[in-house]
Amino acid sequence: MRPTPEASVPQHSDEGKLVVLLETANESVIMERISSFEHLSGVINVAMVYHQIDTDPHEAPQTDVEAEMESPA
Repeated sequence: MRPTPEASVPQHSDEGKLVVLLETANESVIMERISSFEHLSGVINVAMVYHQIDTDPHEAPQTDVEAEMESPA
């Protein structure tokens, strides 16, 4: 695995198992990285075990109703 700015390996085992932490600007980048990991030689399985989206702490969370009102009809 080549190092990238948004990926780190906080845990690994002697058997070659890795825990990869991805911190990206959006979900599509995460999915692209997962897909690229799946195609690496020697990789048997890739699984996302936790996913969190952080919002700007200065912005109020948007409700489903507000999001629906903003979306084009």
